[in-house]
Amino acid sequence: MADPASLSESGLPPCLDISKSCVLYTQWRSSSSMRVRISLEFKRLCPSVHTIDLDNIPEGYKVLNPSLSVPSFVVDGVLMTQSLAISEYLEDRWPDRGLGRLLPERADQRAAVRAVCCSVDTAGAESSDTTCSKAPSFA
Repeated sequence: MADPASLSESGLPPCLDISKSCVLYTQWRSSSSMRVRISLEFKRLCPSVHTIDLDNIPEGYKVLNPSLSVPSFVVDGVLMTQSLAISEYLEDRWPDRGLGRLLPERADQRAAVRAVCCSVDTAGAESSDTTCSKAPSFA
C-alpha cells in the first residue's frame, strides 16, 4: 500500500508516467481491454494510449498485431497480447506499485484468482480473450 504522505489530493498515489516505453492499444467497449485499463489504474501506471476502431482498423495496427484483437500492450518495442498476460506482466514488473498487488503472494490464492478470471472469461458470450479454454455448457 502507498505511504499516506505520498498520496495526491484525490487520495490516490500519483500516476507513474510510462508513456515513453509503454503503449496500450485499446477499444473502450472491449471487456478484455477494460481488464487491462483497470489493472493499469490500480497500479497507477500511465502508458501512451491509442484507441483502435475495430470497424476500421488502421493499417499500422494490422502490421503490429495481425490477430487484429485488443488489447495490445507494447513495452520497449515488444508486443504483448491477452489481457490476463498483460495484467500479470504489470504485476511482475511493478508488484507493489499503486494501490497494492493484483495477485496474492501465496500460490494457492493466486490460483484461486486465476480460476475466477477464467470463470469470468467463459461467462461472456463475446470474449475475445482466449487465455482460458472455454468450459462446456451444461444448460
